[in-house]
Amino acid sequence: MFGILNNEFVFEELSFMNVTPGLLVFAFSLLFFLANAFIFGVLKRYTSFAHKRLLFLSVFALFGQFVGVGIAYSERRTLYRLIAPFFKKSKRVVKTPMCACNWDSFDSLRRDKYYKHRSAAQKLTNTKHILNVQMQQELMDAGVLKIIPKNSGLKVLHMDYGSPYLHEHSLDGLLELERRFQEELSKNKLPQMKLVISSATRTEEQQVAIREQYPSAATSKASSHSYGGSVDLPYIEGQKCKQGVAVLEQILIDLQEEGKVLLCPESETLHLTFP
Repeated sequence: MFGILNNEFVFEELSFMNVTPGLLVFAFSLLFFLANAFIFGVLKRYTSFAHKRLLFLSVFALFGQFVGVGIAYSERRTLYRLIAPFFKKSKRVVKTPMCACNWDSFDSLRRDKYYKHRSAAQKLTNTKHILNVQMQQELMDAGVLKIIPKNSGLKVLHMDYGSPYLHEHSLDGLLELERRFQEELSKNKLPQMKLVISSATRTEEQQVAIREQYPSAATSKASSHSYGGSVDLPYIEGQKCKQGVAVLEQILIDLQEEGKVLLCPESETLHLTFP
C-alpha cells in the first residue's frame, strides 16, 4: 500500500500561453479585423443600392477594427501588465517524499515471532486485554494509557480502527526510538524526518472488525495492540528519507539487542512492540 517514494511529487498546471498577453490580444484583434473584411467584401458584392447605409456602417466598423489593431499593438506592453496576472503559471506544489518501512525496506532486521509480541504486551504493568472502548477509557483515566504526543519527530495518522494511545511504558519506548532517530539524523547531517504512526491501541472489538474485513492482515488471537503495547510504522516522511530508512534500521537493531523493542516487518508496515 505504501511504496517507496524517493522522488518529489510535483504537480504543475500548464500555463495557458507561452506568448505575451499583449501579442495574444493583437492576434485576436487581427483575426477579428480579417473576419470583418471578409464580411465587407460579401456585402459589397451582393448588397443592393437600397442597402448602402448598411454598407457604410460596415465600412465604418471595419475602419474601427483597423484602428483597434493598431492601438492594441502599440500598447501591447500596457496590455501585458494588465492581463499577465491572469495567465501566470500556477505555483509548484511539492509533496513530502515518503519511504516505506516494511519487509522489503530492511536488510538486517531480525523478525521476532508474533507470540513474543503478545506475551510482552500482556506483561505490561497494570494493563489488561482491552475488550471495548469502556475498558480503554478506564485505563486512560487511570493514566495507564497515554496519548502519543504530536512533536516534530512523530506524525500520527487518523485511525479508523483504534486510537493514538499507548501504555505508558510503551510510549516511553516509542519516544526513545524517536529521540535516537533524530540524534542520528543530526549526526549524519540529514534533514529532520518524521516517523509515521498508523496504528496504536485497538480494542478487541476493533480487532475483530479488522479481522473480518482483512482476514490475512490480522492475527486470529489476541493482538498486542489490544494491550496498548504496539504501534505500526508504515513509512518515514521527509527529504532524503531513503537514507533515513538506513539510519532507522541500525537504531532498531541496537534497540532489539538491548531488549527494548520487538520487531515484525510486514508487507505494508513495521509492527513494533515495546516490552
